[in-house]
Amino acid sequence: MTGTPDQGQQRPDQPWAGGPVEDTGRMQPILRDAGLRGPVEDTPGWTPAPVEPTSVQPTPSAYPAPPSAPAAGGTTPSITGFFSSVRRSGRWELPPALTVVQGFSDAVLDLREAVVRSSTVDLKIYGGFAETRIIVPPGVAVDLSGGVAIFSDEKATLGEVDPAAYRLRISHYGAFTSVRVITMAVGEEPRKWWQKLT
Repeated sequence: MTGTPDQGQQRPDQPWAGGPVEDTGRMQPILRDAGLRGPVEDTPGWTPAPVEPTSVQPTPSAYPAPPSAPAAGGTTPSITGFFSSVRRSGRWELPPALTVVQGFSDAVLDLREAVVRSSTVDLKIYGGFAETRIIVPPGVAVDLSGGVAIFSDEKATLGEVDPAAYRLRISHYGAFTSVRVITMAVGEEPRKWWQKLT
């Protein structure tokens, strides 16, 4: 179709300039009138009912005790050594839980002068081809029964137990490892191998 558009035709890019549009009856409103007029308001005079206190109060034992606070950083303190020798002796603080991780190494934990602030100390030892020696002061009770060890050796030489002393619980997980626990007083030197022969 060529030529200029008819002057009487309405172009789509022009605003409507004609008269009123007739309703042909084919168009229906999408939402019918629901009869709502004016702004919607909440129910007048409504207030929440007061809460009546109950006569039965729960006992404190009905609630579980909160978990103990984790160590700084959220992890258990640990001593780690691979292809090395680790020594802890003198005045050092022994936390309530300590983990020792070893690989092709040996560790000596001298607890005779350690500062212990809890009644029980949990010591977990993980190792492979490693040796751990623990020296405890007289009176300390030692439980050496936890863990799983393969081709390993565990030995404890202890004295009398003092009820007022702390308890050391050792869990040993390892392969081709050895754990030795011995009781010695402060300043006492371990016997040499030739002294054990007499």
